[in-house]
Amino acid sequence: MLPFDMKVGKIVVENGYKAVRYYDGANRAINGTGGNWKNYSADDVIPAGAGFIYQTSKDTWSNFYAENNAAMQNVFSNKEFVTSLEANISESNANKGWNLVGNPWLSYYNIHKLNFTAPITVWNVSNSTYSAYSIIDDDYAIRPNEAFFVQCPNEENAIIGFPIQGRQLTSVIESQNAARAEQASERKLIDVELSDGELTDKTRFVMNPQAKMDYEPTCDASKFFSMDAAVPQIYTIENGELRAINERPLGEGAVQIGIIIPQDGTYTISAPRNQFQNIVLVDKETGIESDLTNGSYTFTANVGTNDSRFMLRVGETVVTEIADVKQNDVKADRYFNLKGQNITTPTKGVYVVNGKKVVIK
Repeated sequence: MLPFDMKVGKIVVENGYKAVRYYDGANRAINGTGGNWKNYSADDVIPAGAGFIYQTSKDTWSNFYAENNAAMQNVFSNKEFVTSLEANISESNANKGWNLVGNPWLSYYNIHKLNFTAPITVWNVSNSTYSAYSIIDDDYAIRPNEAFFVQCPNEENAIIGFPIQGRQLTSVIESQNAARAEQASERKLIDVELSDGELTDKTRFVMNPQAKMDYEPTCDASKFFSMDAAVPQIYTIENGELRAINERPLGEGAVQIGIIIPQDGTYTISAPRNQFQNIVLVDKETGIESDLTNGSYTFTANVGTNDSRFMLRVGETVVTEIADVKQNDVKADRYFNLKGQNITTPTKGVYVVNGKKVVIK
């Protein structure tokens, strides 16, 4: 994530120890997710524009020294910075071509100015998780020295360019991508968030008649999971693939939602950004349907991964029933209020029990 070549062994830590790691996209192409962070050796040279993880054992000053070669001039360059990408061919489109690159400029950078169109994935410091951003749909400024994941679209177009026009002093995006105004009106998206009240994770569904159901690196984004086990996670599931951005035709209008719950407790699912007229969250465990256009859905959940409890139904007509929930899918004799909260001692009011509405007077 620096504009010059740098030898790992020449990084000087004034007090403590350092760890420097890279993302092995070639290994992911062969073996899939997991186990892809690798340690650099002292003799390795990190090329200009490459992304990496850097951590010290304590708060201290670190000194980075450029290799004495032509890449040193990048710091003062007034030309577009271009970084090569590894194609990393794989049998799975979701695992091919992953690269960790970095902002080569010592300033913020507007993603709308990138010579690149596929989504990027960055580490979200505020929520200790990864966030995927679309060059078309999102306003985002890459921080100075920030690394991010991209997928190489193909072997013939294995580069990403950073024109100087994208540099800016702050993180505020003032110029918009012209492609946004050219979007077909039939293309719509919804962001779905899972929160425990403090930390939030997000996934996105995009309805696009021109897209494919199969994973496309140019518009879809695989889910990168947080390394912090205390962070709730949410994603869509398509053909067994876990996605942070899922762009496809509407089909039957049903999108499977998966969640990872870090501890027993109360959580909310909301749709802070929605371009659909109707968006219904189906909770198969309680039998409750919640229209997210009217607000968030609150529920209780136990620790663990659950890929079958929630489904999203999107479209232009209101969903009035759940066709695929069986009676034995709902936990018997549990009372839930209309927000989806499990009530152990119900008083007067309206509840859902075994998937049916019950009124206690």
